[in-house]
Amino acid sequence: MDTGSEERVQAYQKIRPLFEGFTKKLKTLLEDLIGKEGIEYHLVEARTKSYESFREKITRPDKNYNEPLKEITDLAGLRVSVYYLDDVKRVAKLVEEEFVIDWPNSVDKGTQLKPNEFGYRSLHYVVSLSETRRRLAEWEGFKDLQAEIQIRTVLQHAWAAIDHALRYKKESDVPSQLRRRLYRLSGLLELADEEFSSLKEAQRSLREEFRNRLQKKDVDLEVNVITLWEYIEISKHVACLVDVAKKSGAKIRPPKEYDLSELVTYCSDVGITRISELDTFLKGNLGCVPSYFGKLMSSHSLTTNASYLIIYLLIPSHPSIFTFSYMKKKRWREDLLKSIFVYGKELRENQTSQKT
Repeated sequence: MDTGSEERVQAYQKIRPLFEGFTKKLKTLLEDLIGKEGIEYHLVEARTKSYESFREKITRPDKNYNEPLKEITDLAGLRVSVYYLDDVKRVAKLVEEEFVIDWPNSVDKGTQLKPNEFGYRSLHYVVSLSETRRRLAEWEGFKDLQAEIQIRTVLQHAWAAIDHALRYKKESDVPSQLRRRLYRLSGLLELADEEFSSLKEAQRSLREEFRNRLQKKDVDLEVNVITLWEYIEISKHVACLVDVAKKSGAKIRPPKEYDLSELVTYCSDVGITRISELDTFLKGNLGCVPSYFGKLMSSHSLTTNASYLIIYLLIPSHPSIFTFSYMKKKRWREDLLKSIFVYGKELRENQTSQKT
């Protein structure tokens, strides 16, 4: 390596800690911004270019840098991987609003592909801090720095990772015998991305349909995560459970998809496959809820949600299915289980009297 290049590497070694701090703060900022927008993301990755990578880049025969510390725009690099194509656009809009974009050095890799080509797709933004953020004391030291932010879907990331592993930088690198197979794989991933986005939209439409039907008292719906989500939000019976639990001392949080999935499983275990059946079950047991929840919540400091309030009713109502040993295998707390079975005795007696 010539002396000039080595001096540039040494200059980067001195300033790299500053870029490391910049990269870390940008990662936290991006995660906060994306989270506040309610955008689900798979991963926000961050890396500061290594000395070796910097050295390799400035000594390439096809590169000529006069001031590499200013001309290389990805010394701080971040990558946002999201699940859906629409979310790529949402994150892109966020980046454009929150940062100053160096448009000549930013690129949408997908637009570089011809209609008959498949390949690497990703948004690449070269950014610097907005004027407002530069004036903040915590960001002042980074006001003259740039970073590259890449935005892509999980499947686009998969393509990029595999393509990189195969070491094909451009189309002409690919042996002609393999080129068509590689194009087909790229096309399949692109189609899958579009289908996942389409499924997301279909799910949104289904939720609206289910909500409308439930609002019209049509509860003849299959029990699944989507129908339960809407039912829990609309049902007066569920609202009663939540109200009693709160008055009994429980802390209630909104259910998550995992909680709803658990409720689907418990309903299936007892043969409840329709929302109408669940609705009838809850209605028939509301009279016992104040006494049962009052004893249960006063004995245990519970932070729970509507899904598990229903499960607290299902367990003691079906002791032959949800046995103590079975529930222990599902990692339920022993003290809570004992209370559920003891205090839930009133539920069983009520159901027996209803049958007779």
